[in-house]
Amino acid sequence: MIKATIRRVLRNAERKIIRLMDAEVFDDTLLLAIFHDTELLQRWRIYHLTRDTINTISGDV
Repeated sequence: MIKATIRRVLRNAERKIIRLMDAEVFDDTLLLAIFHDTELLQRWRIYHLTRDTINTISGDV
């Protein structure tokens, strides 16, 4: 039960991170949560690295 709840919360946070990166939403609370949670921070970094890599490959830099 607890593991399922944690996974659901992380999936929800993950969706919010993607929306934040796509500039669909700005959420100070989410930003604070990202920088205070090692797993969310790692996901944030991976998303940025992925986006930067795709932009470099496609020439959008």
